[in-house]
Amino acid sequence: MNSLATPGSGPGVSTVATLRPAGYPPAERGRVRRLVPETGLQAAIWALVGACVLAPVVPLVYASVQSQPLYAPGRTFTLAAYRQLFTDPAFRTAALNTLEFAAMTTACSLVLGGGFAVLCSRTDVPGRRVYSRLFIAPILLPPLGLILGWNALYGPGGYAHDFVVATLHIPLNLTSVPGMAVLGAAVAVPVVFLICQAALAGTDAALENSARSVGASPLRVLGRVTVPMLRPALLNAGLLVFTLSIESLGIPLVAAGCWEPRPASCRTGGGAPRQPEACTWGRCPGGCWARCSGCISRRRRSLRSRRWRCPRW
Repeated sequence: MNSLATPGSGPGVSTVATLRPAGYPPAERGRVRRLVPETGLQAAIWALVGACVLAPVVPLVYASVQSQPLYAPGRTFTLAAYRQLFTDPAFRTAALNTLEFAAMTTACSLVLGGGFAVLCSRTDVPGRRVYSRLFIAPILLPPLGLILGWNALYGPGGYAHDFVVATLHIPLNLTSVPGMAVLGAAVAVPVVFLICQAALAGTDAALENSARSVGASPLRVLGRVTVPMLRPALLNAGLLVFTLSIESLGIPLVAAGCWEPRPASCRTGGGAPRQPEACTWGRCPGGCWARCSGCISRRRRSLRSRRWRCPRW
């Protein structure tokens, strides 16, 4: 790229003219070329990705606008399924609960994961390397196992439920949307931590050191220097966690999917009713494995106690 200085209209004023090499594509043409594969390998990769993404979606969309199943004759085009879906109040409630759960999970994950990444990468906290290993330990566990462990500890009738709620006075309820968001944050914090830690490792700490050398407080350095440098990483992590939270099924299925309002009575092995106002039943379509959380927690009994059973539904 060459440049020429040409005299301007006034004295002491010059204009710099930039010459483009021959065949240099304009900026607009470069943007268009980025969307078009230039080699056969790129075209094959685009075709493979498009087939993997669209192959499962196209039959579903086509079947959703048909009046009969795909294997049945006499199908006609109709939007009755979408009309029934969007006019159902239960769908709107489920959509709002899903968005609330995803937003709360994303906010908690970004605050905790980003804060821990800054703490372990930009401070001299003792044991920060050990903390870095511990924060990513949940990634080694299956998400369903982590969810079941939280439910067994802090869920209704869990081993630590009474200690957290009655002793520590923390209103933790995993069957509510905020409680499920706490559980979702526990699953997603390692992901945010890894993304932010990698972003901090790729940036120079000289900017923070320069700000500290001119008298800026640690909080001011955090808000004016560190967080702006982490903004792209936080945005990427937030989009990833929000998407994963929307499609999450294990958390609502385990934490709130098998719990229903209490029945009229809670019966023991002998058949006598026992404190119906304190009992909550859970029912799972796969079997009758209900837990009477109120009675069990009051008597400090195990969740697997055989003295408590639910009637056949």
